[in-house]
Amino acid sequence: KTYPLDVDLIILDCRAGFDLLSDNVLSAATHILIPVDCGVKSLTVANSVQHILNQSLELELDPAPKILGLVPNHFNNKSSDEQALVSLLQDAATNLEIGCYPPLRKWQWLKKSAMEGVPLKQLRPSDPINSNFDSIVNDLEVIRNGQK
Repeated sequence: KTYPLDVDLIILDCRAGFDLLSDNVLSAATHILIPVDCGVKSLTVANSVQHILNQSLELELDPAPKILGLVPNHFNNKSSDEQALVSLLQDAATNLEIGCYPPLRKWQWLKKSAMEGVPLKQLRPSDPINSNFDSIVNDLEVIRNGQK
C-alpha cells in the first residue's frame, strides 16, 4: 500500500518453497502460482498457502497477492500414487478456494526448455504438452487486461 507498483502483472520464476528471498519477493507480487512437485513434499501445500497468507498479513500487503492456484509438475501419469496425489491436490485446492491447473508431466523437453531458458513452444511448437499451459496463459491474459 505504501509503495504501489504501476504494473498489472509480475511473474517470478523460482523454486517452490519459502525462504527469505521468497518472503521479500512476496511484497512485489500481484498474483501467485504455486508449483508443486509430485512427491512427499506436495502434501504440505496447505502450509505453503498458509505461509503466504500469514506473510501477506504480517507485511500489511494491500492488496495482498492473489493465489491463482497450484501447478502440479514432474507428474508421472503411469503412477497410480501420483494420480492419487494430483487428486488430493485438486481437493486441497478446492478446500483452499484456489485453482489447480493441469499437471505437467515429466518430460525431457520441458527440462531442456528450462535449462536453456527457451520457451518450450519455441523448441517444440507442436508438442501436445504446450496445451497444458493454456489455462495458465489465459488466466494471466485476463489479469493483464485488468479483468481479474
